[in-house]
Amino acid sequence: LQLCPRWLIMVEGVGDTPGAPALDDPKKGVWWGENLAGVRVAPVILSNPTKLVYSPHSYGPGVFMQPYFNQPDFPHNLDAIWDERFVFVQQTTGHPILIGEIGGVYTGK
Repeated sequence: LQLCPRWLIMVEGVGDTPGAPALDDPKKGVWWGENLAGVRVAPVILSNPTKLVYSPHSYGPGVFMQPYFNQPDFPHNLDAIWDERFVFVQQTTGHPILIGEIGGVYTGK
C-alpha cells in the first residue's frame, strides 16, 4: 500500500459452502460473494485501514429464484437479508461497502 497510495483493496464475500459462520447453510439462499459474515470473527486488517472496501455481490431472480423472492413481503424483505449478509459491515467497522456485482438476467418482468 505504501508503494501505490491510490490503490483500494476490495474484499468480496464468500458463498454458503464453505461459508462464513452463521451463513453457511445453502437453504438461506446466499449468493457467491455476498456472505461477509466472517467479518464478525476475522475482519480484514490492513496497514492503512482507509484503503479497505468490502464488495459483496447480490443478484435478482433472473439469475436464480431464491426462496425469499417468493415471500409475500418481497422486495421489502431485502433490507433485513442484506443487513445480515453485508450491510452490518459498514455499521460495525466503518468501512465502506461497494456492491461489486448486482443484477442478473433480464426476464422482462
